[in-house]
Amino acid sequence: VKELEVKDPGQKDQKGDPNQEIRIDEAVGKADITQKVVEENPNEIVSFAAVEKLPAFPGGDAAFGNYLQKNLRYPPVAKENNTQGRVIVSFVVERDGNLTDIKVLRDIGGGCGAEAIRVLQKSPHWTPGIQNGKPVRVAFTMPINFTLAGE
Repeated sequence: VKELEVKDPGQKDQKGDPNQEIRIDEAVGKADITQKVVEENPNEIVSFAAVEKLPAFPGGDAAFGNYLQKNLRYPPVAKENNTQGRVIVSFVVERDGNLTDIKVLRDIGGGCGAEAIRVLQKSPHWTPGIQNGKPVRVAFTMPINFTLAGE
């Protein structure tokens, strides 16, 4: 480091060999231009934030809330232990709208995580996410609230 304090990098001119031959195999501006179509990876999962059109539950967010309210069963152990809170789940909305790779990222116990998975597994097909005019796989993370009535 001390050595660099007295150096002045990049300020030195150095002459090359004036007799060195430079060889160019093609005439400049005469090269053939080729196009290559790059196939998109059909298995690639697009980030929720990067997709042009987000996947959607049939009927939208309000319909999804109604679906959860109608189909979510409070696990008996969670009810008995007054377990309440948010289960965080992740899943992939496939190109056909099916939900796959459903996982619990944060559980509150009492069977709530398993119930969240069960309800998502029986969910109707979603409208898939769209990127460049084509359906794509999109990763989703969302909370599912478990609240006991009257609490």
